[in-house]
Amino acid sequence: MTAYATLNDLLEVEPSIQDYGVLDWDAELAKSTKEVQRILAVRWWPQFSRDYNTTGQQFPKLNADLLTDSQWTQATVYHALAYHICP
Repeated sequence: MTAYATLNDLLEVEPSIQDYGVLDWDAELAKSTKEVQRILAVRWWPQFSRDYNTTGQQFPKLNADLLTDSQWTQATVYHALAYHICP
């Protein structure tokens, strides 16, 4: 699994991120990618499938492999900053 965001994406939001003495934030970005996928699977997908399911059938579970990485870059960066880097 690749992370939805890279150090360059992080630097666009927080240019001074390397001033903290840590040069590699890959682990935090990878954790945030997994957590963004989990949040989507738990909070968004059930509501989406319920709202758009007109057949009454059970929708399959969210397949994170079908998500486009670039759509979740910003969410991953802000999640990493909020929950793993800045606290």
